[in-house]
Amino acid sequence: MNIIFFAFESAMSPLLNSQGIPLLKRLNNKNVRFSLLTFEKWNVIIGHDKKKKFFEKEFSQNGISWIKIPRLNLPLLPVEICNFPLGFIFLALMVLVKRPKVVHCRAYFTTMIALFLSYLVKLNYIFDMRGLYPEERRCDGGWEINSIKYKVTKYLEKKAIIHSSHIVVLIKSFKEYIASLPYYSNDLSISTIPNCCDMQRFSFDLQKRDAVRKNKGFENRFVLFYSGFISKWHLSPDMVAFFTDLKSLIQNAFFLIVTYADEMEKIKLSEMLLASGASSHDFEITTASSAEMPEWYLAGDFAISFREPTIISRIGSPVKFAEYLACGLPVIANYGTGISDEIIQERKVGVLFELNDCDSRKKAVAKVHKMWSEDMMSLRIKCRKACEESLSLDLSVERYWNIYKSYLHDVFIE
Repeated sequence: MNIIFFAFESAMSPLLNSQGIPLLKRLNNKNVRFSLLTFEKWNVIIGHDKKKKFFEKEFSQNGISWIKIPRLNLPLLPVEICNFPLGFIFLALMVLVKRPKVVHCRAYFTTMIALFLSYLVKLNYIFDMRGLYPEERRCDGGWEINSIKYKVTKYLEKKAIIHSSHIVVLIKSFKEYIASLPYYSNDLSISTIPNCCDMQRFSFDLQKRDAVRKNKGFENRFVLFYSGFISKWHLSPDMVAFFTDLKSLIQNAFFLIVTYADEMEKIKLSEMLLASGASSHDFEITTASSAEMPEWYLAGDFAISFREPTIISRIGSPVKFAEYLACGLPVIANYGTGISDEIIQERKVGVLFELNDCDSRKKAVAKVHKMWSEDMMSLRIKCRKACEESLSLDLSVERYWNIYKSYLHDVFIE
């Protein structure tokens, strides 16, 4: 069975190598032949560096055909307009040559290309939504609700949903959101597949944890861990306030922040922590590669995952939440954060609190202290089990395979 996996991200990006490529590798042994179609910078297409050769060899060994579309960036033109024509041409050629059973489109941009192509040839495509792009742009202040960009994208979103052969959303509340749309039909096929985690790569080992903590100088500290970006959506002031309350109860508390933020953002957060009363010995803000992250996670006692409770958060499934749990880290989160909220409540693998509520935050801090003072090993085992039963890569592979199997006897190109 031929399938085209179509993504706007580079095939070498950490996100696609976490949430896309492992799926293709695992399903290769089920007689699925994948063509991976991605947008790549010119230096990747014409270059001969070791990283590119590594991925080409790995894809070849797993029976994946990698087709690179030149990613264009032209002055004064939005990136979508720059790249749509080439994306359309490449996909059309691939569809005519490979005659795929289905085109699996990751997120909005590639789905819009498949939508337009479906008007010319009979084509089944999976709209793997990942989020709500128009709402993301509106919430980050980029688009106004009455702007042409927002209205056009919402119109295309509607068409893409209606004409898709299958829709993939992250969590149950996302599916409920789709079902509430005025154009929703019971004929639409929707699957819920949250962001996942490779539990072999992200694991918990007590001896390794002790060695990591000793190496980093955290042996006698309670380590509050955060990984990810520093932005208004991740509520840096609220993280600082929580750590301040935590340190008043656990005096040896240490805040470890591993971030991809630029130096200015790191400096701002550092100044915020110092202004709150923390000393420079009470926190560390550093950067690590994706390959180094499993080791960094082992240094923590509890992880923190705050997000502004917008529609984007309520239908979200943060990758780092799955990784936290897989590494045996209980999670502190605010209500209204999608799958984090759901699993913490259902599986008792962390603490939830209301944002902008000082009493709720202090109660959460007290609960963290209580949990930390009791049987942490049992709690870590619960975290791993929650990830295994809800957010593991194995589960995602099984769920996507169930979707792909439905196309086995269909012929799409006429």
